Order: sequence, then C-alpha cells, then structure tokens
Amino acid sequence: MQKNWYIVYTKSKCEKKVITFFGRKGMETFCPMSYTKVKSFRRDKTVCQPIFKSYVFLRMTEEETHYVKQMDEVISILYWKGKPAVINKDEIEAIKEFTFVYNNVEIEKTTVNTIDLPSIVDGPQYSIEGTLLSLKTKTVKLYLPSLGYIMISKMEEDESIFGRETILLRNNSFSRS
Repeated sequence: MQKNWYIVYTKSKCEKKVITFFGRKGMETFCPMSYTKVKSFRRDKTVCQPIFKSYVFLRMTEEETHYVKQMDEVISILYWKGKPAVINKDEIEAIKEFTFVYNNVEIEKTTVNTIDLPSIVDGPQYSIEGTLLSLKTKTVKLYLPSLGYIMISKMEEDESIFGRETILLRNNSFSRS
C-alpha cells in the first residue's frame, strides 16, 4: 500500500495537538511554521505560528484516512473531485526546504493547477535548473500549484538572498562560492 500526503482540516489552533497525536501513532506529520519577530514594549520576541491555518499534512495510505476523523480536533480531510486530495511529494519537500531557509513566511491564495511543478518566483526571473528566483528584491516566493497557494518570505533589511550559506531549491542546491 502506497503512502501519500493528505491535508487534514483541524479545529482552530489545534494543529500542534493533531501533529503530536498522529506522531505518537507512528504517522509522518508536517505542519509548516512561520517564525516572525514581533516588537513588544520591553523586548523583541519570536512568535511561531502555522503557515496554513487549521491545516496539517499527514502521510498515510488511503485506507487510513477513515481513521483520521475519529480525533475530536480533526474536522475533515480535504477532498478533490470526491476523493481525499493527494498532495504532490515534491510540493511537500519544497515547503520543507522553503521554511527551513526562510523565516517570516506568509501565504497568498492563487489558482489551483495540478500540472505544474513547484517553483520559486519573484520579479525579474533567473533560471537555475528549471527553478525561478529573483535577485532584485528582498522577497522570495514559492508557487505551490496543486495547493493553490504562493508562499512569500520578506527578508529583513540586513539580509540578502545570497547572505545565507545555502539556498535550497526543490531537490537541487545553489550555494554562493
């Protein structure tokens, strides 16, 4: 039986509980988080929040999807054309790499396209082995066609795209020498 990635729709602010529960059951889980610096009265602090509100990614077989709804914090599994929506493994890997490299990540809705592969896009585009990257602005975008979202990271003033040791793009890596 083949395991695929599915999206589980949870109650509001229950993503961490769902991840912990299914992680203990031995299932592979993923909830991308955004780390944002927030200025408070006395000091700056970092706030950790799920990027996709009320969504958790679970890797399981289609037969296991029926057991997921038994948890109180789970509302449903997302469906596409009458079947549980299978998320492309490449998109999950792209999300993992993007959230590993960039902080302060937001999402923006776009149209769903099940044909294209994920790519990093913004402004004037330069091609690096089929993946697009902008070097002009302080914004990096990751297009997720089958999810219908664009992940956006706006970098701090003191950061640059090449200021990091390695930038991961899909399964390729690009590093500044």
